[in-house]
Amino acid sequence: MKFAIWNGTAWKKQNLDYSGKSSSLALDSYNKPRISYTNLDGALRIAYWTGTQWKTQTLDQCSNSNFNGSVGENSLVLDSYNNMRISYILHYFYGEETPSFSHSELKLAIWTGSKWSKQVLDSTAPYGEEWITLGSLVLDSKNRPHINYVKSETLKYIKWTGTTWSKTALGFATGYSSLALDSAGNPHICYEGGSTLYFATKHGVDSWDIIELIDPGFIPSLVLGGIYEQPQIAYVDLINGLFRYVWFS
Repeated sequence: MKFAIWNGTAWKKQNLDYSGKSSSLALDSYNKPRISYTNLDGALRIAYWTGTQWKTQTLDQCSNSNFNGSVGENSLVLDSYNNMRISYILHYFYGEETPSFSHSELKLAIWTGSKWSKQVLDSTAPYGEEWITLGSLVLDSKNRPHINYVKSETLKYIKWTGTTWSKTALGFATGYSSLALDSAGNPHICYEGGSTLYFATKHGVDSWDIIELIDPGFIPSLVLGGIYEQPQIAYVDLINGLFRYVWFS
């Protein structure tokens, strides 16, 4: 696991851990990097720069004696107090010599300022062989988490209201998805449905608009830009081997 930083004249690279994949990076208000990642043992780990040195820590790994487990995708954000929030997927497998996939859990880890708090937000049934694929974790102006993900070929959106978790199922989806919030806190999600990219926008309490956007399109990354918060999406055209960018004008 390595970290590279541009110091103004050259790239400086540092070794952080003996292994690392599926990483997510955020900078705190002092521009100190925080990184979440998965190591070869399937554990969720973090690395953070204190100002003088790098420190690493294991946050979660499979503790169920009936299964082997491995953390997959993860998404790290910092709240307005520089506290870390990490959403991640824990996949479970069974069998020793040739492990078979069993089920997935969507989890959220929160640094409260003194300790880590972890909870399961959603899961598939054990031995059901249904995956969960993580999209993005975003915090609104009140530091409340919003997460999109795909479960059982359905796009899901979950948010913390301040007292409870609110979940919404939006429609057919097959893989990667990306979430952004506008200044009013409304979610916008770009996601894969087969080889097609779709775009979903929430208006009001329970109203969603969903449009077919691009075909072919895969692995979207969404941001809202400009004074009118126009959607801008980078994606991959796997059919033609191209990296593309689309925006609303």
